[in-house]
Amino acid sequence: MYIAINKATTLALGIWVSILAVSCDEKKSPSSSDESINARIQQMPPALQEGLKAHGGLQKWATYGTLNYTVASKNIPEDHLIDLNSRKVLITTDSTFTMGFDGQDVWVSPNLAAYPGSSATFYHNLVFYFFSLPFVVADPGVNYTALPDITFNGVAYSRISISFGDSVGESPDDQYILWFRKSDHLLGMINYSVTYFDAANASKFNAMVYDEWQTVNGLKIPKKWTSYKWENDSLGDKRGATLITDVSFQEGAPDATLFQKPETAEIDNKGN
Repeated sequence: MYIAINKATTLALGIWVSILAVSCDEKKSPSSSDESINARIQQMPPALQEGLKAHGGLQKWATYGTLNYTVASKNIPEDHLIDLNSRKVLITTDSTFTMGFDGQDVWVSPNLAAYPGSSATFYHNLVFYFFSLPFVVADPGVNYTALPDITFNGVAYSRISISFGDSVGESPDDQYILWFRKSDHLLGMINYSVTYFDAANASKFNAMVYDEWQTVNGLKIPKKWTSYKWENDSLGDKRGATLITDVSFQEGAPDATLFQKPETAEIDNKGN
């Protein structure tokens, strides 16, 4: 899942850890011009249009160039800095490791072994994509399919299947489904598949439930989400939870030098 949104038709999150292994693909952010944004929105299914509006609006999202937040639920809390236009990433911890994406390479300092996960390339923007839904599915190269409305566990949802162009991101076969609550149009859940490690997993889905939201700078963004196995069209075993704190948006872009690879850092070869 790199963000599983057909690349996404069933997104997911759990993998946060495993499928949070859903490594998010590098996709370019939408144009910030109102005319371009409005034209893009008009091509989207009504449920996604309403969802974007409920979360603060794509126009508001596009006014910001810098995003910061802390992943507080990790054993070692991580501070994430994202350039919302270039999608460059910097992840810092106490002194365990630093990870970055400079626009071309994913690197880890002091070395690749310092990162405890299976793939720095897979992980570097994984949290960002789950955090930034539904805004990131307004990116160029995303395809939309409206699915039938459904009532699940007593809650009525509108659903959108998301897929990506063949050359979009590092796992274009990922699939996602976004579930928007009909009562308030907020994103309640996603399904996702993760093909970064194995293309055969394209039809194997997990689920992620957005448990809590917070409003920051006019945007409704997640505070907590929980990932689950998806079995027999239902939530299965819990896989993990993610807590996001200290969120801030800024209009200007971050200093580009922050994302540059330190001389002693190692570049991830994108192997599994």
